[in-house]
Amino acid sequence: MVEFNRIYNVDSDLFMCELAREGIMFDLILTDPPYNLHKDFGNMSDCLSVPEFLDESRMRIKKCSDLLAPTGSLVWFGIHNYIGYLQTMMYDVGLYYRRMNIWHYNN
Repeated sequence: MVEFNRIYNVDSDLFMCELAREGIMFDLILTDPPYNLHKDFGNMSDCLSVPEFLDESRMRIKKCSDLLAPTGSLVWFGIHNYIGYLQTMMYDVGLYYRRMNIWHYNN
């Protein structure tokens, strides 16, 4: 059973399924998934082919959608390379894409 006000060190893709099974819903989900820029984070989480990355993103957007309360919001950090795809995926699961915030920085 999921308890609130705790930190869980888990695979979020699996944990989101558990949350949905328990009927837990959220007013806000904020996520900053890998951007698929092929950076070395010590694993392959940022090194997928484009079709694999889009499939992973589609699955995560659906899982987030399943966890949102009827008036809930999803804030998804991403990169311009894929934002058009992500916007379409959000429409496909019944979400309403509201706006994009863009900032420029070098890192």
